[in-house]
Amino acid sequence: MKNSLKVIVIAFIGIIILIMAFQFVSYGWESVTPNAVVYTSDNKPVKISLEVADTHEKRMEGLMNRTYLDSDSGMIFVFDYPAKHAFWMKNTLIPLDMIYINDDGTVVDIKYKAVPFDTTPLEPCDECICVIEVNGGFCEEHGIKIGDKVKLILD
Repeated sequence: MKNSLKVIVIAFIGIIILIMAFQFVSYGWESVTPNAVVYTSDNKPVKISLEVADTHEKRMEGLMNRTYLDSDSGMIFVFDYPAKHAFWMKNTLIPLDMIYINDDGTVVDIKYKAVPFDTTPLEPCDECICVIEVNGGFCEEHGIKIGDKVKLILD
């Protein structure tokens, strides 16, 4: 009887520890801020602080109705599969650069200074798995070009 009680107590303590660990890990992920570092052709790192649009709803809203975006900030749109994911500027108030990135982190296309409110689809020339939107002119200012490499970092 004593041994079975010990087993039950140990199992109960183990379950409590697992629950606490899960809560800690869950809480910790909420405070993580993703960043992208783009390595330009001259190997200059360019850091971008990112908001993440990883659900259909977040991707649909994107940066619509924003009047301002910090100069070193952007939004990353993460997709479940590579494709020629097209974007438009409907209800987007500020010009944006769109950086299309394939599954090995290579910039495959850039749409420069997309025009606010334009509903023309902006499709990349090649398949991508994610897209980073930044202020219009950011890519030119920082020398970001097709073929550059992007690395995502969790801070």
